[in-house]
Amino acid sequence: MRHVAEFRPDGYSILHPLSCRPRLHDCPVQRAARHLTEPPVLGRAVVEVDHLGDLQVLRPATDADLDVGPDPDAMLTALRAVDVVEGLRRRMWREVQKGNGGPVMIDARTVLADLDYDTAERAQ
Repeated sequence: MRHVAEFRPDGYSILHPLSCRPRLHDCPVQRAARHLTEPPVLGRAVVEVDHLGDLQVLRPATDADLDVGPDPDAMLTALRAVDVVEGLRRRMWREVQKGNGGPVMIDARTVLADLDYDTAERAQ
């Protein structure tokens, strides 16, 4: 994915590819856009920075250019992994509250069963 800028008479916004997300303020496109005194075009456009560090408008943006997210299956897998970690944390805390402060063996099936219960609880 490339950078997509939306230029308006009153300013701009930039949609960054995922690779820019950890360091948006250091993005060359973001830095070049800060130096604009007026919008180069109005509307959405695919942009990049040239070898001099100037912002260049490549072409009008299409709907395909705006598709920046991961596929839904990948997103669900990532969220499920976060839920498993949270479920494990909750299960360990329950064991500590019961007085089992030492090493605790926790079966993955127990954690997943807790998660299914918690998920059903959240849905109600």
